Amino acid sequence: MQNRATHPIVFEEALHTYFTISDITCITICGLAGTTYIDKTDSARRKPQTAALVTITAETDRKIGLPGPLRAAWSRPKQTDLVPGKGQSR
Repeated sequence: MQNRATHPIVFEEALHTYFTISDITCITICGLAGTTYIDKTDSARRKPQTAALVTITAETDRKIGLPGPLRAAWSRPKQTDLVPGKGQSR
């Protein structure tokens, strides 16, 4: 990034992680309760995440401030850490 303006500018960048998942309906994600997210599929509205377990049932595009590690659980016996440390989405 190069600022060619004569004044300071603010910019963001985001790192994305993609996982190969054969059936998204078999996944639950925990570790998001109490966070707030921006729902890009609903006019970028801010919404609270109240459920302890998140499941994906429709198109999803969210910007989430992460409080720490997340855990994904497959309905088949398998689990993995999605974010192995602290992070903050800006």
